[in-house]
Amino acid sequence: MKTVFACFLALFLSSLSAAADISGKWAGDVPGRGGDMTPMTFTFKADGDKLTGSVTGPQGDVPLQDGKVSGDQIAFSTTLDFGGDTVKIM
Repeated sequence: MKTVFACFLALFLSSLSAAADISGKWAGDVPGRGGDMTPMTFTFKADGDKLTGSVTGPQGDVPLQDGKVSGDQIAFSTTLDFGGDTVKIM
């Protein structure tokens, strides 16, 4: 589960990195167990080199931590709980 989610997140973020300003809402589906898709919404607010926002899914709103913008690259971490499976995204 963690590997699948990490791959999805890497692809998602690489598609965002080409954008000049990523501020706003971004939606996607995360593959889950048994092929289920979990809808997720990322809300980003870029202010200079600082990135804030949240991830919204079945677990509710979870704030981004350690968000940074550097050129066309973004980075953040957050911790999500998928029915008892806690995943820290970095």
